[in-house]
Amino acid sequence: MTNEDSSLARKSIAGAISAGLPARHLVHPDVGPLTLIYQAFDVRSTPSQQLITYHAEPASPSAHALALLSSLHATMHHARAIDAIDT
Repeated sequence: MTNEDSSLARKSIAGAISAGLPARHLVHPDVGPLTLIYQAFDVRSTPSQQLITYHAEPASPSAHALALLSSLHATMHHARAIDAIDT
């Protein structure tokens, strides 16, 4: 990611936050800091519950970190499946 890409990602996140979408700042032990925008939706059939979605802005450092996390998970899942076959 270039400095320009990083700058655009920060502006995009800042735009989402200024548009009223809240963000969570997390630190994942495997991929480091994440800034995720989230939205909560009421569930019509169960008024006391909400569906909460989190996402990273496209091409942001957080989006790249989530892609890496997905890849790490897939690799670990594949390794466990191979181990299960071998035993």
